[in-house]
Amino acid sequence: QLNFEQRYSIEAMLKLKTAKRLIWQSMNISESTFYRDFKRNTRVKSYKAKYAQMLADERKKEGITKLFSLISMKAKSETV
Repeated sequence: QLNFEQRYSIEAMLKLKTAKRLIWQSMNISESTFYRDFKRNTRVKSYKAKYAQMLADERKKEGITKLFSLISMKAKSETV
């Protein structure tokens, strides 16, 4: 998972027309991590670090909410 600083670096390098391969290699992140983040967080042909971080935070929050729902449902089923 990338942090805001990494996403900002990606945004800056993309603005400079740096090759995507050079970006993920120079940042020492896996190719799949780079492309997954790029695909999930690109809107209308541009990658914005702030927007990418907001989406990642929302996905993380949704995951935590789903986890608590599952735990709650399991606890209810065990008491019945």
